[in-house]
Amino acid sequence: MTGSLMGRVLRSAVVRLPIAVLFLLIAVILRDILLALPRSIVGPANTPSIWLAPRGAESFGWPGIAYALCAAVLMIGLAYASYRLYLSLLERREPSELALSPAPEELLAGVLIGLAMVGAIIGGLWMAQAYQLVGFDAWHLALAPLAASATAAFMEELAVRGVLFRILEEKLGSWLTLGLTSLVFGLLHATNQNASFWSTATIALSAGMVLGAAFMVTRHLWLPIGIHFAVNFAQGGILGLPVSGRPTHGLLASRMSGPSVLTGGDFGLEASVLVLPVSVVLGGLLLWQAWRRQQIRRPSWAKPKLETEPHA
Repeated sequence: MTGSLMGRVLRSAVVRLPIAVLFLLIAVILRDILLALPRSIVGPANTPSIWLAPRGAESFGWPGIAYALCAAVLMIGLAYASYRLYLSLLERREPSELALSPAPEELLAGVLIGLAMVGAIIGGLWMAQAYQLVGFDAWHLALAPLAASATAAFMEELAVRGVLFRILEEKLGSWLTLGLTSLVFGLLHATNQNASFWSTATIALSAGMVLGAAFMVTRHLWLPIGIHFAVNFAQGGILGLPVSGRPTHGLLASRMSGPSVLTGGDFGLEASVLVLPVSVVLGGLLLWQAWRRQQIRRPSWAKPKLETEPHA
């Protein structure tokens, strides 16, 4: 009886959510401990920031690039191992949401979708004469944004869709969970450099909805990870524009002009008004696919009661 009660307590959302977050935070702390020596050797002023790490330099050489790539691999590896350990201890299952077999196809699909999103927004800005390609930068400048984009995409999708969305959906159902996690995703970016109420709202209404819908379609994290990565990398690593408020150097040198509500200002394209119609169309298509695949889940209070007594 006591064991059964303890099992129910450990399986409750109230317990699993903070414990899952704790496991991910432990992975971040281990990352920082293991990178302390390399960071001191390279020099804090020459190392870029890689997801929740101390703020680093915006311009750096090959030592900083090597540090960024190593930090990305280490962070993703530790987070994956930590999440597997959490599932093994508390949920007692394999991480089906991170199953490796569909990863290549779904990651590629996500990357193509993300690039198309950024392409549509930049195309609109170009037609409005708000975007101008100035020139080209050195190819190696894209490597640190590549590492930063991969790390942010994996960690944020694991935390928001893999933990928060998945666990809340069991009780609240798909629609309410989609709204709540979209709001949380926007608020997570509210303290970023150059953030504003408008940038927080656009991220919640666009990225929050699209990435949540992408998870609902496949019930794997690879599609939203691919979209998230491509949107960040296209802005920073390719176009050289700010990513979620952080200045970035990339393959291209770009210039924006016009009102910040159109261009996104110093926060980046994620705060452009053009992101909203693009996200509504894409999010609607993804939600339609989720509905067709019968992946829309009802809240626990709307599910039919299981019969507990045999028929007479």
